[in-house]
Amino acid sequence: MAEFPVVLATCYGASNTGQLAGAVATELAKENPDYSLVCLPAVAIDKDTGLNKVKGAGLFVIIEGCPVMCCSKIVEEHAGRKADIRVEMVQDYGVKKVSALGYDEAEKESIKQDIKKRIKEKLAEKRLEEVQHMEIKILGTGCPKCRRLEQLAHEAVEEAGIEANIVHVTDMNAIMAYPITSTPGLVINEELKSSGRLPRKEEIIAWLRAAQ
Repeated sequence: MAEFPVVLATCYGASNTGQLAGAVATELAKENPDYSLVCLPAVAIDKDTGLNKVKGAGLFVIIEGCPVMCCSKIVEEHAGRKADIRVEMVQDYGVKKVSALGYDEAEKESIKQDIKKRIKEKLAEKRLEEVQHMEIKILGTGCPKCRRLEQLAHEAVEEAGIEANIVHVTDMNAIMAYPITSTPGLVINEELKSSGRLPRKEEIIAWLRAAQ
């Protein structure tokens, strides 16, 4: 799981649309515990707290105030990441940009609900992709237990009716990248499930289903 499940970057610009974008992002972050805001100035000055949050986001959302797209340009230049979802107040929601700093509360609520819906749909799409691309790694240099674990993994996948790519990792540097105490090790979607023993097939099936 990503360190930051959903990260929001926004404008907070000196216009009604910038303030509206900022208000929408702030309320989304307050109302949803898995959502967090990134400090755009921290990204702009290459501060690790900002860059790491953008790069560690499971889903990265940009809420722009206007078509100038300041937020997107700053993030792409300094963090090298494009948004998974990007919305903009003028073109996407028809808000007229003016210098006054007020905004319509009903309009804010409508936009917030739309963005929340987009986020939920994108998260569901990502979960489906993860299931369809499940990866199982057998960590071990090729000993009999390692080969037996690979056989058990194939049997578990077949019995569970799950599509998965099974890879046998034999390189010691790659193996030691995981918090493994001894081989064989079993990794499902980059999460170490067992090391130093042969898990029962029923255990592997349960882990596979939990990872869906």
